[in-house]
Amino acid sequence: MRSVLSLFSKSMFQIKKTRLGNVEDIVNSSLCMGCGVCEPVCPVRCIKIDESETTGQQIPIVDQSTCIAGCDVCLRVCPGEEVDFDLLNEKYIGKIPERKDIGHVKNTIVGHASDSKLRFSASSGGALTALLVYLLEKDFIDGAVVVRMNADHPHMTEVIIARTVEDLLASKGSKYCPASSGQGLRAIMREPGRYAFVGLSCHVHAARKFQEVFRKYSNRIVLNLGLFCGGGITFNGTRFLLEQLDVEEEELVQLTLRGDGWPGKTTAVKKDGTRCELNKRAGATTLHEAATYTSWMHRYFFPPRCLTCTDLTAQLADISFGDPWLDRFTKNDTQGLSMMVVRTTAGQRFLDLAIRDGAITAIDNATPQEVADSQKKLNKKIQTRPYRIAAKFLGIATPNYGELYNEGSSSPIAIASAIWDYTRLWLGRNHRLWKFLLLLEEVHQHRIVFQAKWRGRIIRLMKKITFRTPPQ
Repeated sequence: MRSVLSLFSKSMFQIKKTRLGNVEDIVNSSLCMGCGVCEPVCPVRCIKIDESETTGQQIPIVDQSTCIAGCDVCLRVCPGEEVDFDLLNEKYIGKIPERKDIGHVKNTIVGHASDSKLRFSASSGGALTALLVYLLEKDFIDGAVVVRMNADHPHMTEVIIARTVEDLLASKGSKYCPASSGQGLRAIMREPGRYAFVGLSCHVHAARKFQEVFRKYSNRIVLNLGLFCGGGITFNGTRFLLEQLDVEEEELVQLTLRGDGWPGKTTAVKKDGTRCELNKRAGATTLHEAATYTSWMHRYFFPPRCLTCTDLTAQLADISFGDPWLDRFTKNDTQGLSMMVVRTTAGQRFLDLAIRDGAITAIDNATPQEVADSQKKLNKKIQTRPYRIAAKFLGIATPNYGELYNEGSSSPIAIASAIWDYTRLWLGRNHRLWKFLLLLEEVHQHRIVFQAKWRGRIIRLMKKITFRTPPQ
């Protein structure tokens, strides 16, 4: 049975074991996340980040003819195969965290950008962009590694060193598509200065490993800012989105993947000015819209490596940013709020200054447990044991995180569910099956509504029975 599954998996994910001594081994093992850190560190520039024709991921393409035998610098900075959380936490955060699910929490502030336009047009209240603008204007940094949508190819991203407020504002908002933030480290290596680095959890892992390997450049990164992440989206996911919005790539002039307050919406603008919109699941007005959003965002278009990533909250960042998905914060909010998880003294100092000088408005504090409770995907994200077992059956390599891997169930049901999640990735890679996967999600959304409806009825009935006054 295991050999059959392994053969099926190799066909699905194009897995092959190689010993080339460079990051192509990582790609061939399905461990690549497309962070891009390998490209700038290659001493002979034989690595180029490009889209994989088979997976839709951004991956490193290695020119084996010029790669130096025995040079493993790309493997040493790569977070795909291993991340030593204890070592990196102790060195860059200041201590090994007591909680493995959310990492060390020094303080958590819920707030938003004080600029109302920025707050509404950005994602999650715009606090991250507001902080970067403040740091640049106050000369605390010379630039920031950020991602913006590509003007010539609006469905794609590009990594830039933002040195002006205009560049920072152009990078605001979520980028639910491939982005290789690690590529921005090349500018940091070339030009001395003080930089902020912004990225998803895996990008922050890469930046910290870069700081470990290239210590002469380490102090140039004065602030690592992380983004909460449940999983990356491949280019196939972007194509699926545009297809559902009935927008051809050639017609597209602007793609805003999240904006317009909370919970936000995705907007594609055509050359003729037509606007096509998709609400987030929390703001969906129809079951079809909810199914379209969840099909795009939830596990059909992930890189396989995302299924065994345990870090939703960017634990190695100085400050991590995300949505505070709790009623006490969001119940009456339509403009957007940021949950800012501060992990280091440097992060706290810069955030305090931004709040003091009015760049960011602080609303309230949140406890570490509220940070965990606000992220519904967290339990599944940290409990990777069934995915590791499933990956073993499927012949897929898994990364080494140490103790973080000891969470989760090893029951047959949990393992079967994990195998199904891997199978869903295969569905996402096959354009002919997109209608089928959308149908699956529509059925799932109907089931959610049905369960909620009957759960509410049962609760109301039980209350009537419980509180009914007995006859005298």
